[in-house]
Amino acid sequence: MNEKELLNKLKKAKSYDKYLDDYVTNFANLYYNYAAIQSGMVYYTVFEMLNEEGGYEFARELVTRYNDALFLEGEEQIDALKKLRGDIIDIMDIVTMYADALTVHEHVLNRIEYKFKDYELPDVGFFESKINQFIFGAKEDAVITNDKIKSVVSELPLRMTKKRFYDILNDSIDIYKDSDKKALDDFIYMITTSAAIDTDYKELEHIKGIKEFMEGLNSVDYTDIDEDKYNDINTLLTEWADKLSNTVGIFMILEECVNNTYVLAELKPYITDESASTKHALNMLYEIRDNFLEDASGVLERCTEYLEVLEGRQEDVMDRLMGYEGMLSDIFSEHGDNAGLKSLNLSMKLVSSSIFINLDEEDESVALDKEYLENKKAEVIKSFDDFFKAHSKIINRAVMSQVISNLPVFFNSPDEVSEYVKYSLTHCSDESELAASVDIIKSIMEE
Repeated sequence: MNEKELLNKLKKAKSYDKYLDDYVTNFANLYYNYAAIQSGMVYYTVFEMLNEEGGYEFARELVTRYNDALFLEGEEQIDALKKLRGDIIDIMDIVTMYADALTVHEHVLNRIEYKFKDYELPDVGFFESKINQFIFGAKEDAVITNDKIKSVVSELPLRMTKKRFYDILNDSIDIYKDSDKKALDDFIYMITTSAAIDTDYKELEHIKGIKEFMEGLNSVDYTDIDEDKYNDINTLLTEWADKLSNTVGIFMILEECVNNTYVLAELKPYITDESASTKHALNMLYEIRDNFLEDASGVLERCTEYLEVLEGRQEDVMDRLMGYEGMLSDIFSEHGDNAGLKSLNLSMKLVSSSIFINLDEEDESVALDKEYLENKKAEVIKSFDDFFKAHSKIINRAVMSQVISNLPVFFNSPDEVSEYVKYSLTHCSDESELAASVDIIKSIMEE
């Protein structure tokens, strides 16, 4: 039975029993093919990055662990990949924490930059009309309009009381009252981490010195800073941001390698036949594995022929996978104890766009009650309140701006947006901050 015929029969079937084995076999073989291609091609990129001069040496230990795992089989390989996957996620949590904190300080530096350069004060009334034109001038999808509102509002001079900020925060959390606990927890995690209010900085051996830099940055008095100090901080912040970006870059694609190789190990028992493209992909993967310590240029050169053969193949396989993926939820709900379906369900998570997805999280949603919602709101407000009491007004405003950029739009009409823009521009008494905000928003509108 060919793929099209099988999928058509499954769509019409009242019970999936008759077609279950064929579904698992076909789906597993396709996923295995896709994961093999991705493993080979992405590992080629990782290996190439690792051997760039002076670039990614800090990642060698983790890449070596992945390479060693490729020599293992079965449960032993799965255990090694799960451990490596978890370790990369732990590192990325810390990296994200530092990246969000640097973003807050970058926001502050952008606001004080114009104290040390010549600028012209904008015509506030004219600029206000330009903003309204940018946001509402064209008939666009509501999502695009809301994105424009958030991008502009987060860069305006923030003149908002803590009470107003907390009201907006509570209203945003209330949106989740009819949702489940996971959705609420994910939202709260997003806004609190992006706000960088956790200052319990952890050591990061892959970027030595960043903990000390961050702690020193938090002690800077931005209200009493001269041009030399500003330039020094700005230069260092840019350097550390670049290091974090490099770390994110290689560890994201290394995690993608781990995920796809995990799929290979998980689905191996269900594979009936390896396609030509699967064999080419695995040959490339093992070419790098077996010659990991050799001269990289020679290894990469030998892999070129595999890359040429595999070009475009993953798109073809993904197109075929879509039909099977679309039916997995229904079939899994009826045959949730089937080992093959469990492996396929896990594989679908691993190859999803959520590279760092929690594999241990239950698929079933847990209802959200009012008590849980109110307790979470109180926890969030207390976290922000504690942070604001310990930090300066300029840092607190940067944090509020960061949060606002990640919240649902809290205006009820275009008039409310216009009033907020007008108030922010006309109530900013710091001329250099006003000039900086105007130029930043101009650059947004010109993109």
